[in-house]
Amino acid sequence: MQENTVQEIVTTTVAETEAVGAALARKVKVGESVALIGQLGAGKTTFSRGFVRELGYEGSVRSPTYTLANRYPSRPPVTHLDLFRLIDPSELIALDLELEQEARILLVEWGDRFEEEWGPASWTVAFDHDPAMPDQRKITIRNNRGV
Repeated sequence: MQENTVQEIVTTTVAETEAVGAALARKVKVGESVALIGQLGAGKTTFSRGFVRELGYEGSVRSPTYTLANRYPSRPPVTHLDLFRLIDPSELIALDLELEQEARILLVEWGDRFEEEWGPASWTVAFDHDPAMPDQRKITIRNNRGV
């Protein structure tokens, strides 16, 4: 992907959504972040599972909604965040993201929240999900890193 390149993909199965995550994992580098944007049930965690498994992690990949951050010892390591429950950007301080981002990849669910405090994201992945078509997702990937 080139500067500000946008790619749109429609998936109809969990495996396809995971495969899109895996494909992006092969492009993202240490120190970069991926903002995952979409409503509840849109596929953010499913995408993240494919992403982290592509980098060699074989364990369970779960939503960080209640833990706020899940750290995976993949290669390279990934920190999977969820900003949905944060009320104030000052809560990000406890997550120590600057230190994290230097040696890891950040996957940030609800990445459009408080982006000024943790961002800007190197990549943006937006999920569009129509409840009338429960298995279908439109995934829009934008390269924001300028290379």
